[in-house]
Amino acid sequence: METQYIINGTTSSKQKSDKTLWGQLLWFSLHNGALNYPVLPTDRDMKDMVGFIRALPLMIPCDECKNHADRFINQLTEDQLLNASRTPESLFHFFWLFHNDVNQRLNKPTITLKKAYDIYMNDPISAVRNCMLFR
Repeated sequence: METQYIINGTTSSKQKSDKTLWGQLLWFSLHNGALNYPVLPTDRDMKDMVGFIRALPLMIPCDECKNHADRFINQLTEDQLLNASRTPESLFHFFWLFHNDVNQRLNKPTITLKKAYDIYMNDPISAVRNCMLFR
């Protein structure tokens, strides 16, 4: 599928990037970013994170994936998203739920929360390799 871009007043077409590549990189960024979220976020931090979560579908180049992300996020109330943004652990848990939801929809394996923590906290190089950064 092609996407139209307008850069400096010129329209160009570009193939959407490979789901496998951008998807794995996005998941790595979300999970790793959650672990680096402030331990004691301010109200502003939490509101900014809710805005970031709500804006995630805007960054996804696949229309089907974008629509799925939009449905997943919009099924949650503002309070649920604020609760997800209260700590690094709650944010990591939210992205883990989201990732497993996508994997179930795609008939891919899911992992336990403990396994996800083990991968991202204890062996981030493995997580990076799993995202094909070094392949």
